[in-house]
Amino acid sequence: MFWQVFNNTPLDLPQKSSIHFFKRGVKPLWEDPRNLHGGAWTFRIPSSYAPAFFREVLMLLIGEQLQDAITPSAASTTPTLSYASRTPISAIRPLNDDICGATYSSRFNTYLVQIWHRDASNARSVHAIYERVMGVVPGDVVERVKVYYKKHHEHKDFKRVGSEGEGSAGGVVGMTRMM
Repeated sequence: MFWQVFNNTPLDLPQKSSIHFFKRGVKPLWEDPRNLHGGAWTFRIPSSYAPAFFREVLMLLIGEQLQDAITPSAASTTPTLSYASRTPISAIRPLNDDICGATYSSRFNTYLVQIWHRDASNARSVHAIYERVMGVVPGDVVERVKVYYKKHHEHKDFKRVGSEGEGSAGGVVGMTRMM
């Protein structure tokens, strides 16, 4: 099913358009519970290299190569049941599901490819995601890619509820502008 969708999705997007490729049940919003304490690597790529770069990122995602780079933390061991045995998978091995998804966005003469994950406090894993992605980027493209990392709560539009008289104190809400 992935290939049916991917092969029929144009990657030459109109300006300020985005494609979101996230795990089922995870929304590409800061306030989604899976993203609340996470962050994202952003790769700014010239338009001519962007489709191939995005395809490589998607291959890393569906092949679980990015997830395999993650060093498990306490937040990444969520027990689930296996359909075959009804035995919690976490009893067999920790369930690592820190990678939430990726976005592909058109911006003027470049594209942004973002990789979202759920635990921005896990510095080792944050770096490992970067290393894994840059490990598949062809050498002639590496020097053209601009990269930065940002925790979701560091964005200027990310607000804490209660700081401006809204909602209850201590909760966190993010605001997203889709352009």
